[in-house]
Amino acid sequence: MKHIKTFESFINEAGPAEGPKVKKFFQQVGENTVSETIKDMEGQEEEPSDALYNAMKQVGCKAEECIVVGEYHTDDWNHVLDTAKKVGIKYVEASDDNGSAIVFDAKQ
Repeated sequence: MKHIKTFESFINEAGPAEGPKVKKFFQQVGENTVSETIKDMEGQEEEPSDALYNAMKQVGCKAEECIVVGEYHTDDWNHVLDTAKKVGIKYVEASDDNGSAIVFDAKQ
């Protein structure tokens, strides 16, 4: 018997399963805000900084479920922070040579 995947399950394999608060957050911040997981950042030219790893530990999630949104990935950093607070996402803010970022668990 063949296993048939729905389109939604196929898309969800590309990234961590997002909880309702995280979905609402991304709907409200808009398309111009890019995010990536710590796991996606590993092995790239610019590895995650110690500050991001420390934030991940504070959040208490695995690298593949830990989302990073950096101020360098958005048009309006204040809007990102305000939206995260408004929808109730628990995050840790980290700063490194690239600027500030928020780190949070995708399952929220």
